Amino acid sequence: MSCKKIIIFILLSLGQMVYAQKDTLRDKVPFSVSYYGNTLVHKGFKLSADWILLEIKKTKIKKKSQKVISKRIYTTPNIYYYKHVKSHDALQLGLDVLSRRSNHKGWFREVGFGCGYLRIYNVGDTYTVNADQNSVVNQKYASRGYFTVNSSFATGRKIQLQNSSYLTPFLRLNAGFVMNYNSSFLLNTSLEFGVRFAFSYNPKRGKYLIIEKTKDKQRK
Repeated sequence: MSCKKIIIFILLSLGQMVYAQKDTLRDKVPFSVSYYGNTLVHKGFKLSADWILLEIKKTKIKKKSQKVISKRIYTTPNIYYYKHVKSHDALQLGLDVLSRRSNHKGWFREVGFGCGYLRIYNVGDTYTVNADQNSVVNQKYASRGYFTVNSSFATGRKIQLQNSSYLTPFLRLNAGFVMNYNSSFLLNTSLEFGVRFAFSYNPKRGKYLIIEKTKDKQRK
């Protein structure tokens, strides 16, 4: 079974579980690992970590229920690699800013914007002309760097496994541009199937700003 099919199976299976336990890992930095498909078909992987900057929590109190919605702002350093068969290998270091909105059942959706440095390594031999214009040199794994910008949309669900760990299967669509590519720019799209996780031994994320708002609809 391929990596993509395994992650889809996990996402569908865990989506049926009940999110009922209290989150006790709020002070931990979650990490993510995902299948990364450049232009949807060129296989790769991506690693990232979420550092929270701001949390806005809204509580709506009704006669028979209470609804809590959280919105968080994250900075997310990341690294990804993919292989374009018979063409090139690519490695990027990036930084995204994410706005994530979640409800009390663990479901979330997010939008993000980011930038990065992409290095593309040619597969096979690359021939370049010497300065004297009279000979050529064979360069293996010749490479070139590019500046990239991107936007993203993601959705998924947080599953509390126990008091000391959780998993969040997610699906993310990325779209952006590789700048100064052959004197122009290149549209760059990708699809991710991944899992975000935190355990008791994950590093602490430190202090961040929390804004809480309460709306009581019972009051007249």
